[in-house]
Amino acid sequence: MKKLTLSALLLMLITGLYGEERAIGWGSYYMPGNIIPEAALSYEGYSYHGWHYNDGKSYYGTRHYGQLGLYPAAEVMLWKPYFGEYAPLDIGVEAIGRFGIPLSRYESFSMGAGAQASFHLGFRGFDFPGAEYLDRIDFFVKMGLGCDFVNEDGFKLGFISQTGVNYFITEQFALGLSYRYWGANSYGRNGVAIQARYRLGRTGKVRGMGKTWDGLNTSLSGIKDMSYLAQFYAYFGYAAYTGGYYYDSSSIKEGCGGIWRYEDEEGKEAFFIERTLLKRDDQGGQWWLLKYYNKEEEVLFEYYITRDNALKILYYRDEKGQIRSYEFKGDEELVVINSSDVVDYEEMEKQSSSREDVQVHAGLFRDCLHVVRSRNGESQDFWYSDDKTIPGGLIKFHYFDDDDELKGELYDKVQGKQDNFTLKTK
Repeated sequence: MKKLTLSALLLMLITGLYGEERAIGWGSYYMPGNIIPEAALSYEGYSYHGWHYNDGKSYYGTRHYGQLGLYPAAEVMLWKPYFGEYAPLDIGVEAIGRFGIPLSRYESFSMGAGAQASFHLGFRGFDFPGAEYLDRIDFFVKMGLGCDFVNEDGFKLGFISQTGVNYFITEQFALGLSYRYWGANSYGRNGVAIQARYRLGRTGKVRGMGKTWDGLNTSLSGIKDMSYLAQFYAYFGYAAYTGGYYYDSSSIKEGCGGIWRYEDEEGKEAFFIERTLLKRDDQGGQWWLLKYYNKEEEVLFEYYITRDNALKILYYRDEKGQIRSYEFKGDEELVVINSSDVVDYEEMEKQSSSREDVQVHAGLFRDCLHVVRSRNGESQDFWYSDDKTIPGGLIKFHYFDDDDELKGELYDKVQGKQDNFTLKTK
């Protein structure tokens, strides 16, 4: 059985030494065949409260015990499993010794040795953006059997273990911190240790995962685009739907727009949305500004809609303040409104129930159309003006159902913003 085990270990070692080296994206500093001598120093102390015996006398109280543990060791790496393009794990064996140096008069010198299996997880080549320090980190767990052959309790075999982390100062030299347990005596010893290691042998080739993260960043960028699109649709819904969604804006003058103020039923949460026509082109398309703002934030969009009222291009600022653009292609085009749904002022007049003078923050608007729509427990009131400088002509609106209420009014008129782009380049 011993010969079989030894043969298996030698086969793993020889395969590691002479097998073809594979290029990997994420690996470690270890390779099969590496030999790593190590020296560690630990403090292993504890207190015991109870009955104690010394020089033929007994007493009840607390006694403090403590030792310094010196651990010379040598580790051999045997196997590096590959998971496609990744090989961050390393498995080896370690021969270890221990010298227990007493720190109290109740302790005695001890000496022992053991063997344990080792398991390492490295991050060399991981290259995660903003966490480059991980490249030199090595996490490990070791477990095995040890014995004290110099010990006041006599010879004893017991479980030993380590867990901790190493940091490679160079490709060969590493310092580390670990928690250790040595169970080869009556009480067992455990404590925190510092260790120094020096790796002998070849270093594997690791090309890194930079391109992988770049690809992921591209994907994340697409996800961020979607989040800004969702944000745009929400604000556009407020500005367009409550701002005269069905009302024809083809007669609105360039540079003109409006700012609407929205609030909840208690008037506590208020925000503003500006919608301004910046420019028309020869193809019948329109460039619009859409801006949402409240006391805490401001979000600005500039978008282009075709003569068929389909969104084509959207400009916005990302969280870093950089200007980004999103172009709708093919099936991505969002038809803002079907042309068949567009109504003009005359059609809106037919839907109105009355005419009223309306006073809002932007001023007094006379002879406004009052349109009422009710369905499925919802009630919507709109007041429209024939003022050609206000997109959608909306002056005031009131929406409520059984659970919610939203009110809005024209807060201010916008003029003189013709061709006044902030995000889009000329």
